[in-house]
Formats: sequence, C-alpha cells, structure tokens
Amino acid sequence: MTRESNCVRSNSNTRSLDFFPGLPYTASTCHIDAEYRNYADTNKCGCSPEVNPSSNVNTRNCTIADICCLSQERRTFNPSTNCPLSCDHLTYNVEPSYSKLFSGDSSESAAESFGTAIEEVEASLLSVYIYFDEMLATQLFTDYSYTFANLLADMGGLLGLFTGASVISLLEVCILLFDVLKNLLLTREMKKAVEKLESKINLPNVDAITKEEIEDD
Repeated sequence: MTRESNCVRSNSNTRSLDFFPGLPYTASTCHIDAEYRNYADTNKCGCSPEVNPSSNVNTRNCTIADICCLSQERRTFNPSTNCPLSCDHLTYNVEPSYSKLFSGDSSESAAESFGTAIEEVEASLLSVYIYFDEMLATQLFTDYSYTFANLLADMGGLLGLFTGASVISLLEVCILLFDVLKNLLLTREMKKAVEKLESKINLPNVDAITKEEIEDD
C-alpha cells in the first residue's frame, strides 16, 4: 500500500478496538465497535449486545428488556466514525447452492424412522457443507504507477529531444557557473594567488606543440 492510501495495518496499535481488542483491525470490525460504543453510552442503552471478557469497556450485557432501546438506536445510528480500510484484508467469494436433503424413498424412510410426516421431515432437517471452491488465492497489491525515477527519465528525454542537452553539457554548464562565481566572489589578492598557482604549474603550450607537429610532418 502507498502512503496516500491512509490504510491501517491489521496488527497496528494506532487504531485500538475497545470491544474487540484481540481481533485484527478491519473496517467492518471498526464500524461494529463504534456501534457497540454507541449502545454502551450511559445516556442511551448503557449496555452492549456482546461483551468480550478482554474488552476495554466496563459495561453490562444487554437483556431482553433492552431490545426496544437497541432497535431504536440501530435505526438512528449514524456510522460517522472514520474507519479507513485495512492495508491487508482477506475476502472470499461466496456462492451458495442448495438441494433437497431427502427425496423419494429416502424421505419415506426418514419419516418412518422419526415417526413424522414426510413434509415435516423435508421442512425441518437441514445439512450444511462449507468448502473452498478453488484452492488458488489471488493477491492484489497497490503501488505507484509513476515514480520519481520515471519523472527523471522523462525529463531527461524531453531535454535531449528539444534542447540537445546531455550529461556532458550539464557538466559544462556547471563548470561555467563555477568560473563565473569564482570571478565574482574572489578578491584581487585571491585572484593573484590563484594566478601564481596556475603559473607554477607548467602546462604544455598547445599552440607550440601543434606547430612542432606540423613542422615534423
């Protein structure tokens, strides 16, 4: 996840859940925690539908007498709590399918064994199976599509295309600026000292060398 996503790590301690301190952070759990805190307000119901023994809130469990209050608060509750998405969250695609548990002779034998009518057996008995449709998992990542390195590469390409600039030309500009600043900032005494140092360095005369090479040829 990028910094701009403002997501919360599932194991982060920055967003503590009062009623679910042991659970990893998710946006849905955050909304439920906010709803429970609204119920536990002493000016409202003053109780919670389910109190976790390790919760950080000292409140009682709601009873049947609190059903009317819970129903009213649930209708009027506005989930204005800021619950950003978690950086790591797991989702499943649910595909329910169903069929009759008994049919034909099996319905009759089940009705005889239970001593009741076939219609009651078919309406009362249920078998539930939960399994993974696929054993493959898909991971999705959020990352920057345009980085600072891409910006530098594009700027260099545009400068080279429209102005013919290159790394060598940039170095030449830096050397030119250095010479200009040197002439502006150095005092006369410092300039004389620099000239003395340059005179002590016996650099070969390029013009003389060129003339000698021409004469030799």
